[in-house]
Amino acid sequence: MWEGLARATVREERLARARDARQGILLSTAFLVGGLLALFGKGTIFVFVTLFGILIAVFGLPLSVSSLSFESGVEGDAMYTARLPIASLWSGRRLGAFGSSEIAGAEVWKEQGRYHGARSIGPGFWVAQTYLVVRRRAGPPARFLLSSSRNPETPTESRRALDWLANRGIPVMPVSAERDRGRSIRAARIALTAGLVGLALTAVLVVGFSLGSARGLAALIVSGPAVVAIIGISGTLAILEDGSRVSETAVFSYYIPPRALWDSTSPSLPISVSPGGNATMTFTLQVPSQGGSYVIDGTINTH
Repeated sequence: MWEGLARATVREERLARARDARQGILLSTAFLVGGLLALFGKGTIFVFVTLFGILIAVFGLPLSVSSLSFESGVEGDAMYTARLPIASLWSGRRLGAFGSSEIAGAEVWKEQGRYHGARSIGPGFWVAQTYLVVRRRAGPPARFLLSSSRNPETPTESRRALDWLANRGIPVMPVSAERDRGRSIRAARIALTAGLVGLALTAVLVVGFSLGSARGLAALIVSGPAVVAIIGISGTLAILEDGSRVSETAVFSYYIPPRALWDSTSPSLPISVSPGGNATMTFTLQVPSQGGSYVIDGTINTH
């Protein structure tokens, strides 16, 4: 019965996703405009229309924009990014495709952490995933799931991406614990910055409203920065639980040391070595314009 049905191409799937996102954004915008116009009316029905329209817009717009996130793919001589560009909302030709000449490098990332799902309490369960990330010289990268602790089998599209890169002579850098830990530290810094900014704005608004007279709107306005502060600080704590990592030169602790958030000179703390021995650290300086890298070796002696 299903033999006559052909699988949609990568381009067709992305066109359909862009169309759905565009329709969602337009519909949410219409609800927002309708809710704002209802502010000029009088009566209970206009209050209901205002609240309903703004509520739909508040939830609908972010969901529609987030739907632009889409799995990467390969088709012919083109590889597609892990996210549809904003321009895809009005142009069917800008779907995130790029060729091998635009690739700056390919590497394998390992991400791990606790996943809570829909539960709001409890420790959650541990998930470790590896991704093939293809970086472009300009623009967002492509990203393919290679394996997961919950499903170690490599997806078909990821195998196709590896073959696509191999056929074009593009090497793939293996997993690097140092690189993965450094990326987690940068993510924790971003989350902490957002949390601190939200906390500072909350304090300023609380002080400002306590001295002013607009107390009826105080709780509504203060709640925005307060939510940002809670999400940022809690996100930082979650990212710091990065899990142990092991490389040829270092063993990384289960938790990222808090000092790593401001000590940019030691992103690979701590380094584990045998007593009286030495540890060899390798620094790789990539030079995209030359397409190569310089490697500097050094030693650290224990005391």
